[in-house]
Amino acid sequence: ELQSLSVEETEEVLIKLRQEMFKNGFEVIYTRKNGETFFAMVYFEIIETGANKYTITSYQDVTERKMAEEKIAVTARQLSAAQKIAHIGNWELDLKTNKISYSDEFFRIYGFEPEEIDLVYGKFSDYTVEEDKEFVKSIPTKALEDKQPFTFNYRIKDRNNELKILNTIGEI
Repeated sequence: ELQSLSVEETEEVLIKLRQEMFKNGFEVIYTRKNGETFFAMVYFEIIETGANKYTITSYQDVTERKMAEEKIAVTARQLSAAQKIAHIGNWELDLKTNKISYSDEFFRIYGFEPEEIDLVYGKFSDYTVEEDKEFVKSIPTKALEDKQPFTFNYRIKDRNNELKILNTIGEI
């Protein structure tokens, strides 16, 4: 579509794209002469020399990256479906940042919709049955000391006050 614009109009569009939307390039789908499509990252720079302005454009084929991203997305959807069917959730704690991430099914086990509440590390212990809290709290410390995989059972009451027994398997 840029080809149908005048040089000045094309320059205006590219400047606007550069300033407002695509500071580090943008992705497009191209079709080769043989009909095969591929993904490309387009980078451009507008150069002024005297009264003349030039647009330098480069293209990088990112088809393999896009295909890998799609494969990862499919695998993530399959994992999520499998967890939902089996009613298995998981979480991961980054020990360097103390940031924790939970699977969607983890939220459902506790009676919530995914991301419905902010479960900061330790918050889920609010749902642990009182008699099990000290034991559950001691597991991460012991796991860090032992550097061994661990398995334990404990009880929670979900948001609807339904008693559940959870089997936890973890590793450091």
